[in-house]
Amino acid sequence: MHALVFDLPAMTHFPRLYLPTAVLVALTLSACSPGDSVVPDETRPDDPAAEDVSPFRMQAAGYHPSWMGDTWTGYDFDLLDVLFFFDLPVTADGRLDDRQGWPHAWVGLIAEANASEVPIHLTISILDVSVFRAVFSSDSHVEQLIGDVADVAASGSVGGIHLDVEVFEPVESGLRDAYTRFVTDLRERLQSERPDVALSVFLTALDTADAYDEAALAASSDFVVVQGYDLHWPTGDTAGPLSPIRGWKGRSWDTILARYDALGIGRERLLFSVPYYGYEWPTESAEPGARTAAPGALTTFAPVLAGVPSARDRAKTHGLRRDTASGSPWYLIADTTGWRQGWFEDPESLGRKYDFVQQEGLAGVAIFPLSYGDASLDSTLRAARWP
Repeated sequence: MHALVFDLPAMTHFPRLYLPTAVLVALTLSACSPGDSVVPDETRPDDPAAEDVSPFRMQAAGYHPSWMGDTWTGYDFDLLDVLFFFDLPVTADGRLDDRQGWPHAWVGLIAEANASEVPIHLTISILDVSVFRAVFSSDSHVEQLIGDVADVAASGSVGGIHLDVEVFEPVESGLRDAYTRFVTDLRERLQSERPDVALSVFLTALDTADAYDEAALAASSDFVVVQGYDLHWPTGDTAGPLSPIRGWKGRSWDTILARYDALGIGRERLLFSVPYYGYEWPTESAEPGARTAAPGALTTFAPVLAGVPSARDRAKTHGLRRDTASGSPWYLIADTTGWRQGWFEDPESLGRKYDFVQQEGLAGVAIFPLSYGDASLDSTLRAARWP
């Protein structure tokens, strides 16, 4: 059984498929029995020498975005403790109108995850500050949202609810407090109706907008996913590594961890998120971290999206460089239009991050998104989990 194991807060104990109705009901019922939460196995997959293998030292969660369809068939579920299904967006009036076909369009995924004993946690998302304001300024909208989340959690196919609420600009303190109360009330509702369903929150890296009461949110959650990526972002003034461990004027994992330590949130309950994607920026010069000349464009590590370049393949073509401070790889393209810098993560840089997680006593990592990677990234994660 693969299950995230934490010291929990005192109040708590982490092409679509359409089938004929009769087959769908049978598959859904067989795939939806919740598993027990136990300590992860202490053996490698397929390794009979149980007593000679160290216990897992790092938990691993991964996001499956709905737009990647059935690419989950290529996942190695043995590497995962939790699969986040991304995402069910919240409307301005607190509804989950677009459930991405969950669960009926995903019975194959549910069955595979259940067979591998990997719980699926549904990601409930608010990624627009205007939606945040509309929802948490209205008691009726909050009540609606709690009801809708409780409704999707009622399915036996759901092992957890993951709140991905991202705010990057200042909001009124009343809205900040309303979001905190929402998480507390949702926790109580889930404990009453589905105590076996975990609740987790995504929190931003530095929160310069002071939009969250992180300590209170963590206290109402079973674990926390900390934003460990986009420390350089598409519309930023400079190019640079997305998830540097150190350096880069404090836009780094060591600074983020120090902030969460100061907030009093136990390291053993923190997962740092890592990207399987990158960005490529037009820049004003060839110097690493140069000022950007225009917004950056998405890249994926492996070539998995039509029209989106593979950072792995770009680096092979144009030459892989490595930043000494962050350990992140990057490449430089020079042509008639000027310079372009592409920054991403690869097996070496991810391995350093996994070392950081284990050395610093963090719970683990959350990968976004799994389907943008390849076998080399799987191998790196496997080596970190079974050293």
